[in-house]
Amino acid sequence: MPFSRLVPRLAPRLAPSLAPIILIVLSACATPPVATTLAPVLDPDKRGRECVAVGSWMNPQTRRTMPNEDVINRAAAAQVVLMGETHVMKDHHRWHLQTVAQIYLKNPDMVLGLEAFPRRVQGALDRWVAGELTEQEFLDQSEWQTVWRYDPDLYMPLFQFARMNAIPMVALNVDRQIISQISELGWDAAQKSISVDFTKGKAPDAGYIEILKNVFGQHDNGRKKSAEPLSTENNSDFARFVDVQVTWDRAFAHAIANTLSQHQGKGREPVMVNIIGRGHTDYGFGVSHQLEDLGMDDTVLLSPWDDFRKCADLMPEGQPPVADAVFGTLGGMEQIDPPKAKLGVYIEQGDGGVRVMDVVKESVAAKAGIRKDDMVIEAAGKTLTMPGELINIVQQMPPGAWLPLKVRRGSETIEMVARFAHKQDKHKASQ
Repeated sequence: MPFSRLVPRLAPRLAPSLAPIILIVLSACATPPVATTLAPVLDPDKRGRECVAVGSWMNPQTRRTMPNEDVINRAAAAQVVLMGETHVMKDHHRWHLQTVAQIYLKNPDMVLGLEAFPRRVQGALDRWVAGELTEQEFLDQSEWQTVWRYDPDLYMPLFQFARMNAIPMVALNVDRQIISQISELGWDAAQKSISVDFTKGKAPDAGYIEILKNVFGQHDNGRKKSAEPLSTENNSDFARFVDVQVTWDRAFAHAIANTLSQHQGKGREPVMVNIIGRGHTDYGFGVSHQLEDLGMDDTVLLSPWDDFRKCADLMPEGQPPVADAVFGTLGGMEQIDPPKAKLGVYIEQGDGGVRVMDVVKESVAAKAGIRKDDMVIEAAGKTLTMPGELINIVQQMPPGAWLPLKVRRGSETIEMVARFAHKQDKHKASQ
């Protein structure tokens, strides 16, 4: 959205002391600020900081640098800010905190939306912000290790900032069971057996379909044993894959729209800043597309830009820009947390243990003999009562470790051993 459309909303929402800033922004709308400079040409072989300098903002459409104050003012005046992330990148989380703090200084009437939490744990988020929970109690009650599983230390500084400033935190996600049903049946068939508080998502644009085709081809369900990508034409697996992505996009958009509607009913117009994976935000194909369908077009899209990203992807030929503004981050391999051990199962709370919803082919679990609908009742000699307990034990396993398990299958109790690969095994497997 151009600055000229944002300025009328900006004035009544900022303190009088910021009036000089508003005048500066108004004058900047007519012509680009003198300080902006042309970014490097979008050479397809260039990446990361070769096109976006670390610590600076760029408009990917004009390829011009953007003053930090302009970007923050623009975001503070919007209804919705979407901030993309790659969940394991440390610098992305630091950028979140830095940017959210700056937006908050401009507009303290803020709400924080988070993909990491399903709606059913909203009570835990409310209790956290109210100061009623310790960090560990918050992680336990929000079922972090069961639902999200990424290192909580990456996210906790932002959560602490929200708590310190009494910024409401809103759960945007839906239960995994809903996604599993749609993945298996597709939206139209699954909606007969699931209960959701949002409508079917608007059909995706052609550009989004092309991106999803590439993603689908990188998943096991998009490949043959020969590793040759399957055709997505008339492919029911791909159709359901698209349904899942659109469902997530619609669910996030609905939660955002519903939250803002509730606050507006109380006479408030907060800015809602949302932390969501880049796959749902970049190019405006995902959540932005669904927000527009819900009648919300006052959205600012921000994205981190690191060394993995090709300069040509700032605005691919025939596609919209990746975001309204991108911020240069370090984003090298050292930014990624080392991967933790994985068993290779989808799990949920069971009756007297941890129920296995599905087993990943060729995984540690599959090789150990674990099957769908097994109930894991013991791991490393510890009786299991919650999925998070099994996840914690597995993530502590070093390369080459053997993990003894007890599994209940029907009326039978079976002892088995999960064998995790040595580091050299992982290296060989990647060759």
